[in-house]
Amino acid sequence: MHRVRTPGRRAKAVMMVLLAVWTAMLFAAHASREVEALNFPIESLDELSVHADIVFVGTVTDRMKDSDTEHRYTFRIDIPLKGGLEKKSELTARVLQFGDEGVLDKGSSYLVLLQKTADGGYTIAGVHQGFIKLKNGRAESRYYSQEEVDRYLARYGLKVKTIYERLVPQDTPAATRHSVRDATSPAVLWTGGLALAALLAWLFARAVRQRRNRI
Repeated sequence: MHRVRTPGRRAKAVMMVLLAVWTAMLFAAHASREVEALNFPIESLDELSVHADIVFVGTVTDRMKDSDTEHRYTFRIDIPLKGGLEKKSELTARVLQFGDEGVLDKGSSYLVLLQKTADGGYTIAGVHQGFIKLKNGRAESRYYSQEEVDRYLARYGLKVKTIYERLVPQDTPAATRHSVRDATSPAVLWTGGLALAALLAWLFARAVRQRRNRI
């Protein structure tokens, strides 16, 4: 015996499908608005610098978690660029956290652009645009290329590579730091031998003169 679908059941099924589609669209729109809330217009590095109150190259010395969405970072000012900062002074700024976004590495160097907040503190300019990691002579940023960072720093007579060389201690020049191999090289041995021979000759001559004087 075949089951007969009545027009009422068919209409009910259509309504259920339409309701499911509407619910899915509503959820997608809500999710889209949440994603858009995390988006922000990307400015060029030059534009961001104009809006920033303070710009410097610094090293992260400390990090404090205020909440799941905000951390406070302390920077040592290595190279002041804008804002009248003093070299080797320290400054704290707030950084928004979106999952893994907005995490800075302690001990690493960054080009940092900050804006003042209403309470007198500082926050990263452009949300996450205003910090660019400087590592091994390279600029690491999701927003700016190496060339753009170098062009920006050129106005201060700097390059990422030269900044890295200034911040990372270099080996002492070989002229003032001698290795064991240098100390045992033939030239060094000959020089030392001649100096020793001269000293022995002088001592021998002195002894002869003293002996003659006694006689």
